[in-house]
Amino acid sequence: MSAADYIVRQITPDDDFELIERLFYWTHFEGKEELWIGKHKYSYRKDNWKQLLFPDSTGAQPLVLKALSLRGFVAEKAGVISAFATVGISQQSNNGYLDYGFNHDCGYMLKGLLECCGTIVKEAGGTRIYKITGMPLGQIRNDQITLWESHGFYCNQFYHVFVDNRNIDSWKPPENLDLSQIQMPSKIEIEEISTILEEDNEYFLAEEFRGNFAQLTPDHVFLCLYDNEKEIKGISYYKVWAKEGDFFATAFGVHFRPKYDVSREEVRQLIQATLVSMQQIGVTAAWSRVSSQNFNTILVLSAEGFDLSPGHDVMMVKSV
Repeated sequence: MSAADYIVRQITPDDDFELIERLFYWTHFEGKEELWIGKHKYSYRKDNWKQLLFPDSTGAQPLVLKALSLRGFVAEKAGVISAFATVGISQQSNNGYLDYGFNHDCGYMLKGLLECCGTIVKEAGGTRIYKITGMPLGQIRNDQITLWESHGFYCNQFYHVFVDNRNIDSWKPPENLDLSQIQMPSKIEIEEISTILEEDNEYFLAEEFRGNFAQLTPDHVFLCLYDNEKEIKGISYYKVWAKEGDFFATAFGVHFRPKYDVSREEVRQLIQATLVSMQQIGVTAAWSRVSSQNFNTILVLSAEGFDLSPGHDVMMVKSV
């Protein structure tokens, strides 16, 4: 097949969004229910693509997308939509987040769709497009990685896993917790966190941090692990979200700098200090995206009562 047998155009409010949803399902979920989605009791939830792309003035956008400007394109063959792609633009970095779907024999159309998405990112002033691919914990490749590598994307060196703890209020802190190396960072140090994450090759976590902490407010909490020279070795951060009288820790992150020798005990101290701060505020549940770059982070969070997702994400990125 060649590009001559299809055309790419922008998605309009009058398009067939049920078909777009089916393309997404066929691409990402069909045939996988028995592998690990069904095994781990995952349920497929339809996205309202029309609302995401063309939010009405009264409808609230989903929390995860409220700071993104979403644009979409379809590839048509003989007047029928055969593939689509959307790109969400971050208001902080102007970089893009890609999603897509296509008929089984129409993967070649992604080239034209990606070019359009790349143009949108460049016009916004961004330099990167990100694509998240998920797989069962322990798997190192899948068909999406192979597909997007062929389009110029490359994988981050480390995977990310989601962890969550719904019983923060019942967590028991140790009696001898050593807080001598842990302090609240200064305003200047907080402003440097996204730069630190990028220096340590955690580009996607830096993107998320900028999006979640663009403006510092009283509901933001930061703690740092310092060495004897007052250099930052580790960082933890989260936002307090109040809902119906309960408090939750969202956008929770923990990062340890690879250029320092950080022991498992130091990892434990920062995580335990963070949990103590959550209890002092009254937080009852917390969840986080954690990098495998410092694997002790995952081990300690698990030991402190966090449940690990059965899947992990690999971040892929392409320069535009």
